[in-house]
Amino acid sequence: MENIGHIIAVMSGKGGVGKTTVSVNLAAALSKMSYQVGIFDADVTGPNVVRAIGAEGGQFMVVGDRILPYKTKDGIAVASMALLVGEGIPIVWRGPLKTRAIQQLMDQVDWRYLDYLVVDLPPGTSDEPLTIMQSFQLDGVVIVTTPQRLALMDVERAINMVKKMGIRVLGIVENMSYFICPGGQEVPMFGGNWTEEVSKKTKVPILGRIPFDPLVAELTDEGKPVVLERPETKIALEFLTVATNIVKIVEKTEEKQKDDQSDEEANKESQK
Repeated sequence: MENIGHIIAVMSGKGGVGKTTVSVNLAAALSKMSYQVGIFDADVTGPNVVRAIGAEGGQFMVVGDRILPYKTKDGIAVASMALLVGEGIPIVWRGPLKTRAIQQLMDQVDWRYLDYLVVDLPPGTSDEPLTIMQSFQLDGVVIVTTPQRLALMDVERAINMVKKMGIRVLGIVENMSYFICPGGQEVPMFGGNWTEEVSKKTKVPILGRIPFDPLVAELTDEGKPVVLERPETKIALEFLTVATNIVKIVEKTEEKQKDDQSDEEANKESQK
């Protein structure tokens, strides 16, 4: 893991909000920005990253006691239980087994060098998210939601969990935020301004608002991230905005840490 520059986890308080779609397109956007990128599917019992990113039929390569991740045609490294058990095979495990599987993959996958590793967490706040937060040195967590009041109640719980673990919440991605009519008018999907309220209440910024587009579902089913397949679309540009905002936050924090370290070293030298 020492060869990975930054590790970003993508989390949602509940299922069905498009978390994996956001994870895959975030990884694709970072790759498009010329970063070396990997994606780790930490959803042991529902691993969908392989299909969404176009890695179906791929396999791990084993070299000695190390596992090399599968690389997509776009150069994104992928690690997932789906690469071991195949599509459609159920993994019926209790929490301790899921935790052990995640830890074993983490220990054995040799990512080589990555600028960014995106970790796609399962929904909720139970075993797998807890394992990742305790085991990875995360640079931060991205929370995905839809602008429904019910979904945002779960978002607040997820944000509070991350903060309790002492990890930074980088921001909220509002998915399926609005629908773009043929005439160009933007129509809110769920009404209200609940995401803004949660953002203010928790003091967590909104990284971007992703519009609803049936094209995304079609491309995801085909294993083609919209960011790479249709980069000219508004939805692809919004994903790039989210990725850019994350990079700014993470790298600004890194610069501050380096400055603080330099100041500390200078103080030690002056005290001598």
